[in-house]
Amino acid sequence: MSEQQPPPEDDEPTVAHYRRADETKFPTHPAGQRASIEGVAAARGYDPLDDPSSFQRIADELNARGVPVDTAAGRLTATMYALFDKYERERRAEIIAAGGDPDDEWGHTLSRSNLISVARAHRNATRRAEQGDLDRLLDDLADEFDLTDVRIVRGVAAALADAMPRIAYKARERMSPDEIAQQTGYTTSRVAQFIRQEKERRAAAGFTRYSWRVDTRDADGTWVDREHGEDEWAPADLSRLAERCLDETGARDKRARVLIWEGDEGDDAAAVHRAERPAQ
Repeated sequence: MSEQQPPPEDDEPTVAHYRRADETKFPTHPAGQRASIEGVAAARGYDPLDDPSSFQRIADELNARGVPVDTAAGRLTATMYALFDKYERERRAEIIAAGGDPDDEWGHTLSRSNLISVARAHRNATRRAEQGDLDRLLDDLADEFDLTDVRIVRGVAAALADAMPRIAYKARERMSPDEIAQQTGYTTSRVAQFIRQEKERRAAAGFTRYSWRVDTRDADGTWVDREHGEDEWAPADLSRLAERCLDETGARDKRARVLIWEGDEGDDAAAVHRAERPAQ
C-alpha cells in the first residue's frame, strides 16, 4: 500500500487513509526492493540504521553533480553518472516513443541505486556460509536482468578495464598504490603496472601539462569561476579535454565555458583553447 496521507493542518489525526498501489510495478527481488525502500527513505531524509555508510556514499556521488570535481575518483564518479544518466534518458525516450509509461520503470535494473544494491547483496551473500542465500540471489537476478542488461554492464566493465591505467595514474597523485588497490580490488603490483603503462603511453604521445578553468555565467551575464585544475594531455586532444571539463561540471542549468592554458593558468586572452556549453 502507499504511504498514509497526512491530515489537514491543525486537525487531529483520527483516521488513516490509504489507497492500494499497483503490485505489478513493485521490484521483484530483494536487491531491487531494498533499493526502492532506500530511495523512499532518502527522499524523506532518513538514513538506514544498519548501513549508513552506503547512504553517505550515494549522497556524495549525487553531490558530485553540483560541486567541483578535481580528483580522479570524482572525475570517474561524474563520468559514470553521465553514462547512466544518458542510458536512462534514452531508455525513457524509447518507452515514450513506444507508447509506454516511463514511470513504470522507476526501479529499472540498470538504475544506479539498483546496481549498488545488487553489488552489495552479492558481496554479502558470497561472504556467508549458507549457499542458499547466494542461490536465491542468483535466481532473482536471472529473473530481473535480461540479455541487453548483461551486454550493457559488460560493456561498461570492459571500458573501465581499458581505462584503468589512466584511472590509476590520476589517482596516484593523491593515493598510494596500496590505497588504489584497496579501492579497486586489484593487487598492488597490478596497480603499479597500470601506472607504468600510462607513464609510457604519455611519454610516447608527447603529453604536455595544461591548466584549465571552468566558468559558469550568472543571470547578469557575469562569468564566475566554478572549478579549475590541471592535466597532462597531447596537444592534438585539447578539444577532448575541453569537452570532458564541460561534461563534468555540475551546473547544467547555466551556460558554461572552459579555458585552457599551456603550463600555468594565465590571462583569459592567453588561453590556447576555449569552448562553451549552453544551459541544458
